[in-house]
Amino acid sequence: MKFSLFNRSLLFLTLSFVILFACGPRHYTQEDLKELNTKEVQGIIVEQKRGYFVLKDEAGQEKIYRTGRVTQYIPRNYVPQAGDSVRASIQEVLKYLERPQVDKRVVYQVEALQVAEENKAIPNPIKGRITGFAPDAGGYSRSLFLDISAESPLIMHISSWETEVDVYGRTGFAKNINWKASIDKDVEIIAKREPARWRSGYIYVAEKVSFLNVDDQPE
Repeated sequence: MKFSLFNRSLLFLTLSFVILFACGPRHYTQEDLKELNTKEVQGIIVEQKRGYFVLKDEAGQEKIYRTGRVTQYIPRNYVPQAGDSVRASIQEVLKYLERPQVDKRVVYQVEALQVAEENKAIPNPIKGRITGFAPDAGGYSRSLFLDISAESPLIMHISSWETEVDVYGRTGFAKNINWKASIDKDVEIIAKREPARWRSGYIYVAEKVSFLNVDDQPE
């Protein structure tokens, strides 16, 4: 059976809408949550991993709550982290066929009530000294290790064609920089913080890197 051009176009548009709907961010109304028979819990996150977090509720009990594709985060780019106070709408699923029986708590919606101070984004601009760099396997060209007087260096992700670099008045892109020569140089970085793609937590992605010391130019 041969498809006409119209049928092929219609099929393509239908598949596109299905993929867009399946991959788009989740959103639930109160009516949706009621139909899903969810219940609300509040507490402090004591541990967070990819796929779940452990919440200490108001009664002092610590339980595991599963997150995934069905989970809506409020705000949209919020990632639950240890120390945060949250409110979650969850559905309890008892797995009768498992031995022993497991009570799984699926998170449909989680809202940040109070983000712990240590989990808040570092305000722009971020100033520090480059102490090293490495290839980046997360979709970016490389990672810079930035000393910002913290206990451990901040990992800053760089995009070859998108991260602007200002070398003492000359602006270009990261692909043109000799990063080996940038070690021990002071920089000021405008960055965005976004959820990590392949692990839990956040990453910092540099939008613009400016070298500060004109006498120490990376050649």
